[in-house]
Amino acid sequence: PTDYLPADRMIPILPCRSIDDQLAFYEAIGFEVTYRQKAPNVFAAVRRGPIELQFFVLKDYPPADNYSTCYVLTADVDRLYAESATA
Repeated sequence: PTDYLPADRMIPILPCRSIDDQLAFYEAIGFEVTYRQKAPNVFAAVRRGPIELQFFVLKDYPPADNYSTCYVLTADVDRLYAESATA
């Protein structure tokens, strides 16, 4: 169901060493796996209520050198821009 999703959302896309380990952890704390891709790039998404996280695999991932990204989703980009410009 998507009735709990707000119009504006942010979705972190985080690196991990193992999708299997990552998904096992998040499932253990109540998240649902909503997407899993094995090729060409290992990728997965989990959701619990309004919280959505996405993960990609970096085989030689050194946590000290972490990098990630975040989607910002909106149905009204002009409104979001105007609000952020005045903040």
